[in-house]
Amino acid sequence: MLEKYKIPVPKYKVVKTESSLLKAYKEIKPPVVLKVWDKRYSHKTDIGGVILDIWNKEMLLNSYKHLMKKFNPSSLLIQKQVKKGIELFAGIKRDATFGNMLVFGLGGIYVEVFKDISARILPIN
Repeated sequence: MLEKYKIPVPKYKVVKTESSLLKAYKEIKPPVVLKVWDKRYSHKTDIGGVILDIWNKEMLLNSYKHLMKKFNPSSLLIQKQVKKGIELFAGIKRDATFGNMLVFGLGGIYVEVFKDISARILPIN
């Protein structure tokens, strides 16, 4: 959705196999991040489902094998690692009373730590 509205996102690919992972790695270039990409796991950092600072093929394959063995996910996401900054959370939630709502706040681990999310009934301008 972000790409559709020309909001920049780090380069990424969703992969299911080791060969597709290696192909994506050649396109994305290190450093990369590898994440569990499966609906069963929403808080990936909390459960060890995110591996940062992957700089070479050996680290990538070891990370792949570790995540596959530990989680057996439907897919993995390989993404260009970006410089540290402020992580944001944005999403759409369907509320039983108000309908579609935009939710926004600090992202990453802070979503759960601070629980400081702002919500607005859609549409907004």
